[in-house]
Amino acid sequence: MKDKVLLYRYLLFLIGLFIASMGVAFSTKAGLGTSPVASVPYSVSLVSDALTFGGWLNLLSVIQIIIQVILMKGRCNYIEIGIQTILAFVYGYLTNFSCYLIKGITANTYLLQFAFMAAGCFILALGIWIQLKGAVAMLPGEAMNRAISMVTNRG
Repeated sequence: MKDKVLLYRYLLFLIGLFIASMGVAFSTKAGLGTSPVASVPYSVSLVSDALTFGGWLNLLSVIQIIIQVILMKGRCNYIEIGIQTILAFVYGYLTNFSCYLIKGITANTYLLQFAFMAAGCFILALGIWIQLKGAVAMLPGEAMNRAISMVTNRG
């Protein structure tokens, strides 16, 4: 029974991850900004063809994981680090897929851009809420912030 519950929770988390990636795709499509986690990878993807948006998101996640490991100095839960790594790459690929799904849609007026941004914020929040309901993992950005909080005794 425990295995079924854990499988359900991971499935819920993955559904939330996909929904969150759709929120990021909508907000970037709006052209009015994007989520803090996606802002640097998205900006770099606009000026560099070396990686896709999702690829740059993956690279940022790897950097955040390395920072966690350095900060925790051996107190890391390496199973959690492995799960974070897998989920970070899944999130990067889902972000690319989500951007692909809406690539034909254009937001060519400010009102439409605003609507896309509002939809993106709502969809992203829904995705994060569903991930939290799954309660099985953290993405590297959140886990890095947790590590900083633990090391500095703040938070």
